[in-house]
Amino acid sequence: MSRIIALCIEDCHPASEDRRYLRCCALTGLQPGLALTPDGIVEWRSGAPAAIRLVVSLDEKLVCYREPGAAGGARVHRGGRFVEVEEQKPVVLLDGDELTLGDRRLRLHVHGFTTASHDPEYFVAPSVAAAAPAIAAAAPVARAAAVAGMAVAGLLGVSGCDKPPPDKPMEPPPIDVRDQPPIAPNPPPPPPMEVRDHPPVALPPEEPMPPPPMEPVMEPVMEPPPIEMRPHPPVKPIPRPDDRPRPRPTTPGDPQP
Repeated sequence: MSRIIALCIEDCHPASEDRRYLRCCALTGLQPGLALTPDGIVEWRSGAPAAIRLVVSLDEKLVCYREPGAAGGARVHRGGRFVEVEEQKPVVLLDGDELTLGDRRLRLHVHGFTTASHDPEYFVAPSVAAAAPAIAAAAPVARAAAVAGMAVAGLLGVSGCDKPPPDKPMEPPPIDVRDQPPIAPNPPPPPPMEVRDHPPVALPPEEPMPPPPMEPVMEPVMEPPPIEMRPHPPVKPIPRPDDRPRPRPTTPGDPQP
């Protein structure tokens, strides 16, 4: 499986603060991807001559590789030591390593694996982006003072490029230089070809299965109730006397209640 590593390339001496950090990604193997020219310019999937390429090895390490015939002079710096990048001898890179090509000094910030590749793009800090319109509208002297102030703040916010960071007292690991160039992962071998001795034959059509026989549904036989015979004939009900009071008939001249 091809892995992609996300990283930022920091220009230690940028022309402006908004050109300090370049967000990039490295691809697996020697396919066209992230590269640096002899002048330290970042190239992405370009056919321009490259001094070194930043790629992902089979063991998922970020390595710096110099192809045969590529211009020399690239160095990898770590903890006060450095090695020359030789032809076909990849150098394993770690977070915080620095590269020098010509008069350019670049620091690597390795962020880890990502799921998709993207074109390189500059990362601008929110404070710099917010102050850019005000700086552009200021007078030349004020503009120069503002840019200098942000440059000083940026240098205070990151460790210096010309010496190892003071907050890392531990001895840095040695720079790993390998003898074999990085290669792309080999695809799995195809399955063997199967050769049979007999031609294919058509299968006879399947006959439909006969439906299962229908069994008659037998309703349960219920015992009829017995015939009831009564000893007396039916009689007509006797009317009950009406005991309700009836109004007394009145005649003309009777006082009204």
